[in-house]
Amino acid sequence: MAEPQTTAAGSAFGLGLVSAVLGPVLGHWALIFVGAGLGAFLAVSAANTSTVRAALPVLVKSLVIALMLTGAAATIIAPHVGTTVDVLLPPLSFLLAWRHDKVGALIDWAVGLIRPKRGTE
Repeated sequence: MAEPQTTAAGSAFGLGLVSAVLGPVLGHWALIFVGAGLGAFLAVSAANTSTVRAALPVLVKSLVIALMLTGAAATIIAPHVGTTVDVLLPPLSFLLAWRHDKVGALIDWAVGLIRPKRGTE
């Protein structure tokens, strides 16, 4: 039996439909979810996982990182770029979800700076 194949157009249509329905209700969160969803799908496709179960941690990690950091990053970057936060939410959430592995390494480095070293009190 042939397995069904999904297309990028179908996924994009689904995300567009979700953003159209949730946009008025959730506002900024809808922008973040759409960008993070597209970035997470790209991260999963780049991860070359063999099964859906192996792809799930990549998807969840990229979505969580994007959802947690997009608002703060957009608020910090917006005055320097000369635009509003609304315009930066989808592309920033996309980039944060897509390159979550680089962001995770940066977070680990920052936590290492804050955490006290062993033997020092």
